[in-house]
Amino acid sequence: MVLLLVSISLLEGCIQPVYLPNKVTAPLFHGNEKYYISASGVEKSGFTAAIAYSPVKSFYIGAGGNITSNVTPYTSDFSTKFIYGEIGGYREIDPVMSLEFCGGFGAGASETYDNNTSENTYYDSLNIAHTAIYKQYDHSQVRYTREHLQGTLGLHFDLSNEKDNGWRDLSIELGLSARLSFLQLSRYDVDHLDSNKVITSSDQRTFSSQIFIEPAFTLRFGVEHYSMELQVGSSKFLGQQKSLPAGTTFISIGLVSRF
Repeated sequence: MVLLLVSISLLEGCIQPVYLPNKVTAPLFHGNEKYYISASGVEKSGFTAAIAYSPVKSFYIGAGGNITSNVTPYTSDFSTKFIYGEIGGYREIDPVMSLEFCGGFGAGASETYDNNTSENTYYDSLNIAHTAIYKQYDHSQVRYTREHLQGTLGLHFDLSNEKDNGWRDLSIELGLSARLSFLQLSRYDVDHLDSNKVITSSDQRTFSSQIFIEPAFTLRFGVEHYSMELQVGSSKFLGQQKSLPAGTTFISIGLVSRF
């Protein structure tokens, strides 16, 4: 007969974020451009797309969203979907510098699986150590709305060389953005499953309004109407209360067209 003398439990797991910041959209309209289209892949946030239209100079409306593949059950995985609309204005200070401001509203949802491994070590009557490993799962489903205010400083550098018509439209753009996001949860349900993948309990979690500051740096390089885009950003929770699990950094690579 095995006699249990000592029991030590260790809990290990990776908590998946329920909110992932999407790419910061900054059309940076220049000259007589009226249309903006972008498509890119964002680290963790999946595929993202955005459009904007400037019916009159200095004013624009836009929309966009992002989506990842569906979550894989019983693995440390997550999925997210988000869609938004915004209204903004811009001003070209000179041929190089411009300022852009906007505000918007969106809605999103996420689903996560967190794997928790419980390791129990015990000793039998012969003082021989034995280890038993148990897996548990947390399945979360979240719904939220987000309002945002955003400002961007844009720098446009024309690399045109009139002596070389083949590179006449080459340009580089830099964008420094700061987005203030106000997150409000409408649902946060969590199911707890045992090692046999049977639900043992469920709970509903509540969080007060969450506020995030989300700065981003954007680099574009290309020719007239078309450019490649790289964006690096981060998300930091503002406030004294408890923050919900959220992504902290993101990298986006894609294509942009303005005309």
